[in-house]
Parts: sequence; structure tokens; C-alpha cells
Amino acid sequence: MSAKTEPGPHLTEVVSLNGRGKPLGEVDPTGLEEARDRANVLEARLLYSLTEAGKLLGCNKEIIYQLVHDGDLRIVDIGTRGRPKWRVRRDDLLSWIDDHTQERESGNLA
Repeated sequence: MSAKTEPGPHLTEVVSLNGRGKPLGEVDPTGLEEARDRANVLEARLLYSLTEAGKLLGCNKEIIYQLVHDGDLRIVDIGTRGRPKWRVRRDDLLSWIDDHTQERESGNLA
């Protein structure tokens, strides 16, 4: 009573695939595709942890804590039972970016 099985993939087929099942020729060496996917997921949310807010702004969470402490960035406390759980609203992040975006005069980078 032997079951007939299909032959497995050839060694060259296994070696030619990366972890995402794409041929090695299609690997994105810069990681931009993965970063875009991650950004799209984050973009759809209303609230972000301070760590996520830092990643979205390209800084670490300590800078976000400082912005909150200085009153430059508002937080929402969604904690329960007296335990704080801070989140930053997407709209507040976008407003902070708008407020800190500098207009560049023609030909002047300073």
C-alpha cells in the first residue's frame, strides 16, 4: 500500500526562491517594497504608539516623548485602571509635519 507522490521541487528551484517566494532576480535589495507595505498599514490607522510615531517621522521614540513633554505634540491616553497608554493621533502627526515644514526660497537651501 504505497501512496504515489509527486516529485518535490528540484534543488535549483528551492535555492532560487527567497523567503517571500519570489525568484532571487525579483528581490528588492533596498527593502522599499516592504517599507511601503508597512507604511500603508500604518497610514490607515487613527492612533499610533509613540514608537510607531517615531518610525513614521524617522526618529526614535525618545524624540517623540520630548515633543509630547514640550507640548509640541498632543497625546491620547487610552490606558485603563490608572495605567497610562499613550497614543498619537494621525491628524496631530500630520499637523506637526505641516507646522515644521519650511518653505524653500528659490535657490536658497538655508
